Amino acid sequence: MSPDRINADKPHLWKADIAASMDQFNRWFMEFAPAAFRATRVKTTEHVKVALRSTRDLRSLDARTLKANPNALPTLRMCTAPPLAVDRLVGLSGASKSLVGRMEKGELAARMKAELLDENLSKVCRVLTELLDRDIFPWLEARNGPSEHERERASTIVADRLCSAVANPIIRNAQEQRQLAVIARVAEQARLPAASASCRKTADRNGGWNLRVSHEPCRRQKRQSERSD
Repeated sequence: MSPDRINADKPHLWKADIAASMDQFNRWFMEFAPAAFRATRVKTTEHVKVALRSTRDLRSLDARTLKANPNALPTLRMCTAPPLAVDRLVGLSGASKSLVGRMEKGELAARMKAELLDENLSKVCRVLTELLDRDIFPWLEARNGPSEHERERASTIVADRLCSAVANPIIRNAQEQRQLAVIARVAEQARLPAASASCRKTADRNGGWNLRVSHEPCRRQKRQSERSD
């Protein structure tokens, strides 16, 4: 039987295969998922620091600043108490949903008139300013700049909020890399050319992804060879 048909005719073994796959994932999760999350948080912390500095540590949160740094919005949403989802920010501010959506991607609405753009950015800033979490940013009450320790602490907290909001994608991406590595090993052990093993990614009912190996290129090459003979 070809390697891609292992257990295809043995349904009595599927439950054992599924259980073994779940056990393997659980072992991987306990060992590597925390490290993947921490690594992402370290990178995100640096992005938060950039956003803080671009707003003078949240002391210059106005339309002009947001216009110059639209990519800071995802971070700024996590600087409030409570942190704001995109739709919640749009609802509270009354700002253009399409504009906020583009800012989440680091862009501005290219066709929006300057006056309307400033008006919408000001609406966003008013909500963010009112809801800033002053327990995280104590320098706002003191009306002075933060110490390096205060900025580092605040950045880590906000980064943790950002990572928690996207925890599932972080783990899913790391899991996908693990699956691809397993597939590569199986292909190598089966002595399949690296280019012949392709993957199809499908969503499962738990919000994760399943990768299925296909050796169709190999079969296609074999058929072509048989025709030429």
